[in-house]
Amino acid sequence: MTEAWIRPLVEAIHSSPTQAVLYLSGGASQALGCLMSVPGATNTVLEAVVPYSRMSMIQLLGKIPTHYCSQQTAQEMALLAYNRALKLSSPGSPVLGVGFTGSLASTRPKLGDHRFLVFIGPNSRFYLSTRTSDRLWVSTVTLSKGLRNREQEDAISSHLLLKVCNIHMDLSIMSYVASKLALIAVSETFWKCFLHGNVWKAIANACKVQATFVSHLTESDVSDDCEERFTEDEELEQLINGQICFKGLRNREQEDAISSHLLLKAIANACKVQATFVSHLTESDVSDDCEERFTEDEELEQLINGQICFKVYPFSNVTHASKEERKIILSGSFNPLHEGHLKLLEVATSICGNGYPCFEISAVNADKPPLSVSQIKDRVKQFEKFGKTVIISNQPFFYKKAELFPGSSFVIGADTAARLINPKYYDGDYGKMIDILTGCKRTGCTFLVGGRNVDGVFKVLEDFNVPEMLKDMFISIPAELFRMDISSTEIRKSQGC
Repeated sequence: MTEAWIRPLVEAIHSSPTQAVLYLSGGASQALGCLMSVPGATNTVLEAVVPYSRMSMIQLLGKIPTHYCSQQTAQEMALLAYNRALKLSSPGSPVLGVGFTGSLASTRPKLGDHRFLVFIGPNSRFYLSTRTSDRLWVSTVTLSKGLRNREQEDAISSHLLLKVCNIHMDLSIMSYVASKLALIAVSETFWKCFLHGNVWKAIANACKVQATFVSHLTESDVSDDCEERFTEDEELEQLINGQICFKGLRNREQEDAISSHLLLKAIANACKVQATFVSHLTESDVSDDCEERFTEDEELEQLINGQICFKVYPFSNVTHASKEERKIILSGSFNPLHEGHLKLLEVATSICGNGYPCFEISAVNADKPPLSVSQIKDRVKQFEKFGKTVIISNQPFFYKKAELFPGSSFVIGADTAARLINPKYYDGDYGKMIDILTGCKRTGCTFLVGGRNVDGVFKVLEDFNVPEMLKDMFISIPAELFRMDISSTEIRKSQGC
C-alpha cells in the first residue's frame, strides 16, 4: 500500500455499515490486499472469491459465458456476489456485490480485442460492476495499446496469421519470444527480416534471444538486413511526431494497481464514503461508467422473478440486533399480522437466548400465484407500524429457507410441524422426507414449535411422532408460555374478507 491516499479510503470503507462479497477475475488483486491489511476488514469483507480458471468461472456463473471478460459477465458476477452477501450479512446491514473481470498484460498468448493473438499488442481492458439493493453500476476501462500504432499492429497480426503455419521452430522459444514481444519496440531489422520470411529470427533478435535457426534461403535468394538504433531522445521525438503512440507499456503489476484503485473507488462509492481518490489513468486510457438505479417496485419484481433471493426491511428498533448472526424467523403470509404473531416471536426469542428476531414472507407460493408488488408492500407496512423487521424471500419451502438462512431458528406452529414430518407431503416417500429434513439439519437450522389448534384440537410438539434422528432439531414452546387461539384466517372471515 505505497500510496498515501489508499489507507484513508480503506479506513472510510471499513467504517461504513456496508458488507460486501467480491468476485474478482483477471486483475484487481491488490485491492484485496488493501482491504484485508487495514484493521476493520471484518466490518466490510464477508467473502472474496477469485474464479481465475475457466472451469471456476463456469461453476460460479452456472453456465459457459459468451465472453469471460465482458460487461455482461461482470454484471452477472456482481449480482451473484450481491445475493451471496444477502445470505452472509448481518440482518439489516446494507450489502454490496462486486464483480470484476479483466484482461491485463500477460506473459501467455490469448485472444484479444481484435481477434488475433494478444501478445501482438492488445488493449488491456477490464470491466467492473457493483450491485446494491437499488443500484447497478458498471465501468469499462480500456488501457492504451502501448508501443505500436494501428498500422504496425495490423501488419504484425496479418503477417503472423499468414506466416505462422509455414515456420518451423522450437515451441519453447516461440512461447518465450511471444511473451516478450509486447514489451519491446520493433526495430527496422524486424521488418526487413519479416519480408524475407525469417520472421522468428527477426522476433528473436528483437527480443535479444540466443537460439539456433535453420535458414531456408538458397544461394539465389537475396537477404539484405539493416538496423537502425534509436536513442531515448529520438524515441520521444517519434512519440511527439505521432510515429509511435505510446512509450512503455504498463506491466502487469502496474495495471493491477490501476484496476485495484478503481475497485476501491467503486466500493467507496457504493458504501457512500467520501474520500480522496487519485486516478492514474492517462488521456489515452478510456473509462466508461454507467449506472442504473432501481425503485422499490423494481427490486421486488426482481425478487419475484428470482434475480435476487430476498429483501430485508430492517424496521426493528433494537440497536444491538444487527450484530447477531443467527436469525430467529417466524414465516407466514401475515394476512393480516396480529398479536399472536408478535407474541409467538417474542417468546421464541426469549427461549433462544440470542439471535435477531424477524418475520419472513415468501412472495412465491407453492400452490398459489405469487404475491403482487402492491400486495407485498401492503403487508410490509404492517411491520413498519410495529417496528419489526421483515424479510421478503422467494422460497416457499422450509428446506430452501434453511439454505437461504443457515443456522437460523424457524418458529412454526404445531400444524406446520405436523406437515413437516408427514411423508404425504414428500410424495408419500418416508426416505425422501428424512433426506430433506436431514439436509435442513446440516445447515444448522432448528424448529421452535408453538401449540396450535389442529382439526379443532389444541396440540403441541409432544403430540407428534418425530423421527428419532430429527428430534434434536425440534424444540417445543411450552403452552404455559404461549397459547393464543387466533388465526389470520379467522380475522379475515370476521372482517368479511
